[in-house]
Amino acid sequence: MTHTAEPWQTIGEGRVITQYGLLIARAHGDSLTESEANAHRIVACVNALAGWPLDLIEAVPDGRVRLWLE
Repeated sequence: MTHTAEPWQTIGEGRVITQYGLLIARAHGDSLTESEANAHRIVACVNALAGWPLDLIEAVPDGRVRLWLE
């Protein structure tokens, strides 16, 4: 399984796009501010884990990636 190559970026209104400007996703929240914050968090996480195999990421227990990296 492959996914859209990084880097991903945000362009406002909760939209997540590829480096070539193609829409990947639209994050939602209780407000526009929250939607945009959710999109930024998604992009930060995806870009931070660029190059990591998905099976390795999924094998780390929930909430433990930061501790595992340390």
